[in-house]
Amino acid sequence: MKGGSASSSEETTMAGAALFSTISQIQELGSIGEEVLARFGITEIDLNKRYSYKIRGAIHTELHKRYGDDVLFLLGYTQLDGYKKWIKTLKIPEHSIWAKKNRQRLDSTILKTARRARDNYLSLRFKVLFDGAKNSIFSKDGPIGGLYKKTAVDKIRIQLTNACLPQFEAFNRGNIVELLMRDIGAYWDFEIKWDPTQAK
Repeated sequence: MKGGSASSSEETTMAGAALFSTISQIQELGSIGEEVLARFGITEIDLNKRYSYKIRGAIHTELHKRYGDDVLFLLGYTQLDGYKKWIKTLKIPEHSIWAKKNRQRLDSTILKTARRARDNYLSLRFKVLFDGAKNSIFSKDGPIGGLYKKTAVDKIRIQLTNACLPQFEAFNRGNIVELLMRDIGAYWDFEIKWDPTQAK
């Protein structure tokens, strides 16, 4: 029996591929993933089904009990590793192409030029992130995505809805750090802070 899809349309769910990625990531840490899946009556993940966000929440809970925030940050940072086969079928994303073509601008000694290039890149990058969220996280309230807003010259606010419990924000933080570092980490340093007043 595969089972495990959400029993109610009222519940936030995640794509089977997203859950499979989580299980793939933690295989080297023992049987935590399989044990949690068994609790929810799941013996095999169907990539075409949707699953309750509570499953990944339960996995994160067990990992946090044993290893703390660091392992959740690492899971977020390496999240895309679980999508490697799928990623290979895709074209190089627009934001990565843009970053390569604009390396000189991103690394410019003229701060105004470098900032403008950085902001152009971030707009492209977060659009891709939020569009991806709409295809992997589902809610009764409609399409899920996020919000990117520049609030000062060198400060931005990111709001992202994800299948992750608020107390395990280290997972989302790791994900954001990785996506920022991948294309422009050589040119910019980042400090990521979680605002618990906005979490729900």
